[in-house]
Amino acid sequence: SRHLERDEIVAAVKATLDDKGSEIMQTIAEQWINEGIEQGIEQGIEQGLQESILATLRIRFGDVSAELEAQVTAVTELQTLRHLHRQAVLAETITAFARSLVA
Repeated sequence: SRHLERDEIVAAVKATLDDKGSEIMQTIAEQWINEGIEQGIEQGIEQGLQESILATLRIRFGDVSAELEAQVTAVTELQTLRHLHRQAVLAETITAFARSLVA
């Protein structure tokens, strides 16, 4: 019913598996590190696309409202961000782009 802390997991694995506990914990730690790296890379791509969308809008249309900026930065799905980037390049007006956020 509660989440275990990493120290609790380490102690449980070591106690359960005796000699192999340290080896298994190293494998688990490597997996956690890799998952963290993958998550960091994905977040970096998301943020890069969000910034690119906003930069494109500013270049094409001037100022971007705080509301529109917040809507763009709230989007985290990569496929949606790629679609929005294309819309930022192709939309005839910033209003047309804003409609693509709702669609």
